[in-house]
Amino acid sequence: MKLEIISRIPDRKKDCPPLFFIHGAYAGAWCWDIHFTDYFSAQGFEVHAVSLQGHGNSPGKEFLRTCGMEDYLREVRGILREMKEAPVLIGHSMGGYVVQKCLHDSQSNLPGAVLMASVPPRGMTGPCIRMWWCYPHLCHKLSMINTLPRWAWEKIVSPEEIRKLIFCDYTRMDTVMKVLPLVQHESVRAQMEMGFSVCLSSRKNICPVLVLGGGEDIIIPPEFIRETAKAYDADMHIFPKSGHALMLEDRWENVAETIRAWLEKNYGN
Repeated sequence: MKLEIISRIPDRKKDCPPLFFIHGAYAGAWCWDIHFTDYFSAQGFEVHAVSLQGHGNSPGKEFLRTCGMEDYLREVRGILREMKEAPVLIGHSMGGYVVQKCLHDSQSNLPGAVLMASVPPRGMTGPCIRMWWCYPHLCHKLSMINTLPRWAWEKIVSPEEIRKLIFCDYTRMDTVMKVLPLVQHESVRAQMEMGFSVCLSSRKNICPVLVLGGGEDIIIPPEFIRETAKAYDADMHIFPKSGHALMLEDRWENVAETIRAWLEKNYGN
């Protein structure tokens, strides 16, 4: 199965590993292509962003509901084996779960990883319980997005509720409306599997790791961002007035600049 991969190769490439972006649930490679791919390629980084099976413009939408995390992992591992140089993996939310699984591969030679609003190492059980307790109405609306046809859930789930779920109250509505048509279904099986731990034990200092989160994120709140950073002995930054979709927020450039500075610190100028 040939997956969609959006690539940007700069004319003058930095002496730094390539960047390989993995999207989260309900999304595709497009979420990186709105801001991040052009930003990082302009800075001299080789950039690749994948749409996992059934996401974005990749094939397999008819099988999406039965896809599991092992399917996503197999796809990413296959791409990594074909790359000439091991990349820094950058994963958002569910993509962060995939990145952590790759980090814990016994043969992993990854030079680094960035976890953005990532599923924590102990899985999504804690964040889900907190979200259902604090925001039961929004959780119910999120379940509608994943079970109803688009024409149906768009009549029930308001743009303001989408903003609260994916972004935050500080985000402009025109930003939300730009992303809304691209939101899609997610695999129920994969979501259930994310409830379990990424690994049985943490392995600190696998490679340099940067952990990022949004101060207004209701899906992966700051306490879980801190938990992830502690597990990997990682650098961490939490962005105030930002929600879950850090790469799409109005303040996306602050996030990109933080990643760029971390990359240059760890891999040279």
